[in-house]
Amino acid sequence: MRLTHCDTHFPHLVQFYHHQPVLHLHTQNYDDQAWVALTWLRAAAYVSSVLGDQTWRTKFLSRARWFYALVRRGWDEKCGGGGMYWGRWSRYKNAVTSELFVDLSGAVYEVTQESRDLEWALRGWVWFRESGMVNDQGLVNDGLTRDCRYYPGLS
Repeated sequence: MRLTHCDTHFPHLVQFYHHQPVLHLHTQNYDDQAWVALTWLRAAAYVSSVLGDQTWRTKFLSRARWFYALVRRGWDEKCGGGGMYWGRWSRYKNAVTSELFVDLSGAVYEVTQESRDLEWALRGWVWFRESGMVNDQGLVNDGLTRDCRYYPGLS
């Protein structure tokens, strides 16, 4: 829809908004919640640019910000000054979740222009770059233990 500027599927997007299992997603891991937030940011950009509909833009942005607030709960300062745990009960910090957090924070900043969102994006990126998440061969390790060591048992 975004690429073709076609509005024929907009009613499906509205139905998804009304019937999304928000409470169920509230219990999912932080990476899942970040994907949901990014999706609603895209939906908001679509309805704003293609349809010019500010009412739905506001609703979609509100949903994105709600999920973004859930995702931020995964940030932890104890190990190396930051990073994202995969989920609330996870025992390791996850590369994909941390990368999604940086992407999501930057995307939210682009919409809100609020400095705290940019600060989250920069803070996340600096932590990721300096965390040891990237090994000596330049490959991204999947995760770090709670004491910031590479955890080879992760797949």
